[in-house]
Amino acid sequence: MYARQWTEAFDDCVQDAFIELATADRPDNPVSWLFRVVRNKALNSSRSQRRRDRHESNAALYRTDSFKGPFDQLQQHEEQAHLIHSLDRLSNDDRELVVLRIWSGLTWKEIGELTSQPPSTAHRRYSVALEQLKKLMTKQMAENDE
Repeated sequence: MYARQWTEAFDDCVQDAFIELATADRPDNPVSWLFRVVRNKALNSSRSQRRRDRHESNAALYRTDSFKGPFDQLQQHEEQAHLIHSLDRLSNDDRELVVLRIWSGLTWKEIGELTSQPPSTAHRRYSVALEQLKKLMTKQMAENDE
């Protein structure tokens, strides 16, 4: 709970801190040392995520805004908001597959290796995730039109 107040990747921060504790010279007060390391890792993780989000957002706007007029830009921003909201509603595993395939451009073999599953399973789960994403976006856009 301590790391959760600063970052969404709190479990990674705690795990990294325990690994560091296991490999470091024994500190005088391991509990306070552990809390300090977890806090620093969580703050660093939060800063990194904000920086990544800002860069990705700016890159997406730069790629698309230069070709569109003001009305098209507004509509596109609304669609991006729907997409982000819908992606957030997918399970972590499904969201990972969509992001790895669409935004990272990895092959099915690479995705299979990364997620420890056969490429055919990753592809099938990706297809199901896309269908679910489509339903979520359609539902959200219909709710906003009402």
